[in-house]
Amino acid sequence: MSKAIFNTESFPYPTCEHPEGYEDCDYGESFKASVHLDYQEPEFVIDTNFVKKPFKQHLSDIENKKYNTNAPLALTSPFKLLSLEGANTLRRITELATSHQYVRKSYNRGALVLRGLTHVSDFVRDLTEDERVNSLVSTMAGELLTSHGMIMNRGHVNVGEIGTGRPVDQWHVDSGDYALVIMLSDTDGMVGGDFQIALRDPDTAKRLLKENNGQLKEGDEVLTIKYPGKGWALFMQGCLMLHHVTEVKSSPIETKRVSFVNTYMRRNIFAEDYTRYSIFRHGDPIATSFLDFSRQKAWRIKGMMDYILKSPTYKGEHDRDAIIEMLTKAQDELGRTISLLSDSVDDQVGYLDEKNVLDELDVLKENKE
Repeated sequence: MSKAIFNTESFPYPTCEHPEGYEDCDYGESFKASVHLDYQEPEFVIDTNFVKKPFKQHLSDIENKKYNTNAPLALTSPFKLLSLEGANTLRRITELATSHQYVRKSYNRGALVLRGLTHVSDFVRDLTEDERVNSLVSTMAGELLTSHGMIMNRGHVNVGEIGTGRPVDQWHVDSGDYALVIMLSDTDGMVGGDFQIALRDPDTAKRLLKENNGQLKEGDEVLTIKYPGKGWALFMQGCLMLHHVTEVKSSPIETKRVSFVNTYMRRNIFAEDYTRYSIFRHGDPIATSFLDFSRQKAWRIKGMMDYILKSPTYKGEHDRDAIIEMLTKAQDELGRTISLLSDSVDDQVGYLDEKNVLDELDVLKENKE
């Protein structure tokens, strides 16, 4: 990632009509930050060197430029974000949306997901656009962020049934820079349904999983996070960290584990964009994924041109090099975008199918015996 920084404007929500079938539904709820937010800061963070430190120290290290990267955050500890009323309201909306024929989807990686909630709910749209929340996560990340350009990726909901014998979500890295994950289920007495993040780079973590029967050593190779309750959240740079959610084995209260995810991207147009078009191309309606990805890339390239228009001076050779770097970056990104949209290349990152990993290991054991 380039050390240079030029933060462009926040990504603009589309002003065109909603996609066909995703028109606003009358869920009867409006988002009010004064009512629905109840922020309490995280206790600690894990940085991208896998070092655990108090949250206040993390903020101090950012302010004093002690990190050697513009994006030092891997993961926060759970923190309170929504009030009980806010969490209950959002949960009611997800329950209503579960019956929406276009919003409800099933993926191989998880049992049930909801996509496109910002298109059907004013509450979700306003929550994911809220400047207070955006400011909070930007502070945690140490860089300016904006809600993701792939609109279907805002307000994504994962629904994990109980006692299925499979993880709620498989080991994977995200197809977006950062993710805010909010728990909408009562976790009192819940067995399983834990968030786990590998404390190694993704390639090393995958190798360890395959070598050790799908297991990682707690505290050394993996960190297990239990949400204290409904309305609590965690924030992570999911594009760099291998993570999953374990099977929900039982709950005395809930019939399912429901989490709400909003994805964010960097406003620094020098930084790499970790959005992977192909996963949305094959999972969402083609009309939405095509237009959203086109708009996101147009926004980034416009930011690159704004850098040339607004930033350089007539002083110094460094401006010449920076302009050439930016023009080259814009050319490369535009060319790759065209290749992706025309289906001539595929950038899907995939996921680690845990059952297949274990089955493969069982076969290897049988062959050795």
